[in-house]
Amino acid sequence: MGKANIKFLYAAYIIGTSLFFLYYLFPSKSFSDYLKSKIEQAAPDFSITIENVRPVFPLGLKFVNLSVENKGTPVLNAQKLSVTPGFLSLLAGRISVDIDCEAYKGAIEAALDFKRNNFMVSDADVEFNHVQIGDILFLKNSIPHDLIGSLDGQVNYETGENNKQIFKSDFILTDFIITFSSPFHGLEKLSLKKIEADFETDRSEVKVNRFLNKGGDVDGSLSGTVLINRKFEKSVLNLNGTINPNPEFTDKLGKLGPIVKRILKKSGEDGFPVKIQGTFEKPRFF
Repeated sequence: MGKANIKFLYAAYIIGTSLFFLYYLFPSKSFSDYLKSKIEQAAPDFSITIENVRPVFPLGLKFVNLSVENKGTPVLNAQKLSVTPGFLSLLAGRISVDIDCEAYKGAIEAALDFKRNNFMVSDADVEFNHVQIGDILFLKNSIPHDLIGSLDGQVNYETGENNKQIFKSDFILTDFIITFSSPFHGLEKLSLKKIEADFETDRSEVKVNRFLNKGGDVDGSLSGTVLINRKFEKSVLNLNGTINPNPEFTDKLGKLGPIVKRILKKSGEDGFPVKIQGTFEKPRFF
């Protein structure tokens, strides 16, 4: 064996041994405590719980059972979350990280760009795959009704003029079921088969460009606005569209059922117009 091959094997052995001991002897608890103290010092309203931290190849970290809360309200509960730097962005003079997350029985992938002057997020692209909304504690604590459904889609975030924060999203929500905290016109729950939607928001108002459902209890489409309240369940609804309930669903509406059937007879195949106002907590239909 030549000297070059011996040197190569020796170097590979040193690197492999170093990575082995780095992984198995990584000071997980010490690093977790240090990271938690730094984050909570920079953002006092946030608290973080980390079960374990491990390095990942080539240069990154994997967090196991990571929980984040903001003033006691759950923000994220992830079984696994890996963070790696975006090496290609460094060549372009930008600071970015790539995130792979296993949470809510699905997967979340994100690419974040940071400002150099204050290290705040300037742009973000987030993709959701088969995320179960019924497992999201933030929704459970914000909405008084029980939700079930599988979410796929994406969210784009960018900082506009005067640091205005703009979010845009399109998603598909399948097998959605909402069980009301108290019967609504005799109705205990609502089932929608496939919702397709896209919206944009500046964090004060959500503009719903499209909300379309096919299958389940009701076919229909909606558009309009939602004025965001700090208490999410009290956000103000102003939505317009058409709905077309199926006959079995109409029979469940009690005294309201015959009225809906008469309206449907006078309406076209696409159903009848509807307006939704009030709040998520107490919606009103017209």
